[in-house]
Amino acid sequence: MGNNFENFVYVDESTTRTLEIPLYQWRLPGTQSFMRIPKRTNTKAKVNVFAAISWRGASPFITFTNNLNSDGYCEIINNYLIPFISERYDFNCIMHQDNAPCHKSRQSLNTLIENAVAFQPAPPYSPDFNPIEPMWNDMKAFIAKRFCQTTEEVVSTIGHYAETLTIEKCRNFISNLNTVRF
Repeated sequence: MGNNFENFVYVDESTTRTLEIPLYQWRLPGTQSFMRIPKRTNTKAKVNVFAAISWRGASPFITFTNNLNSDGYCEIINNYLIPFISERYDFNCIMHQDNAPCHKSRQSLNTLIENAVAFQPAPPYSPDFNPIEPMWNDMKAFIAKRFCQTTEEVVSTIGHYAETLTIEKCRNFISNLNTVRF
């Protein structure tokens, strides 16, 4: 792979809920279920997670239960993204973010500019251009296999997933950008 994507840092947030798994499976008629299907509950705990991936690996995963606003995003920028970008790239990279309102707010953009973070917003409605989206799908599949029932279990499982996210996995997610057709 050339230098096309090596100097980009892809950031995003996602949401997962406890027991957010399909409660059905395909099997042959008359055969037994091969896995435990948990009972559906009406109380799903919501966990939000923020992360960045790059050619040089992943940032720390930040979990929270409230909705992300400009204040929270600026806190993430200052406390997690800037140290990650400084350590991995010495600020010689471009941060790619989607068009979430908290990403486009004047406060957030000023925080990026004041800290000399080069950034590029994504075109509208273009999740295919952000390789972190397939990473979220992979994380949610990882969580679903563990049948988490509490917020604490989800947060712990997200931490375990982050530990499995190697530089090679990040590079695979990013390399898939070469398959996106315009």
